[in-house]
Amino acid sequence: MKNSKITNVQSEGTWDSPNGLMYKWEVEFENGDHGQAMTKDKEHKTWTVGSTVNYTLTPNANPKYLGKLTLIKDAPPASNGFSNNSNDNDLRQRMIIAQSSLSSAVEFYKGSTLDIDDTLACAKKFYDWVINTSK
Repeated sequence: MKNSKITNVQSEGTWDSPNGLMYKWEVEFENGDHGQAMTKDKEHKTWTVGSTVNYTLTPNANPKYLGKLTLIKDAPPASNGFSNNSNDNDLRQRMIIAQSSLSSAVEFYKGSTLDIDDTLACAKKFYDWVINTSK
């Protein structure tokens, strides 16, 4: 995925697709990229000069033709239960350390006959060591 500001949009005619009439556009970006985009409406609001957009640019197999532009619509932020305050950031870091410690303990005991309780005790030791050495 790329992100850039649109600097120029130029009509390139129409195409009668199996899904109906499509309008073709050559779109140029501030970062130097340019490619072809399609819209169903001539008076679209998809590719507008001055807008900063997320997009993909798929090169055309034939280099004499422009690559295909696809707009990536902004997805709502993933809800991971954390906000941006420092307490949540600290909790997030501790969760990452806990996950890493558990993964390391599983790897450490791989192939042994020890049970889950031994693995969890080892993970806790790894976790405690990381937390206490970072102070």
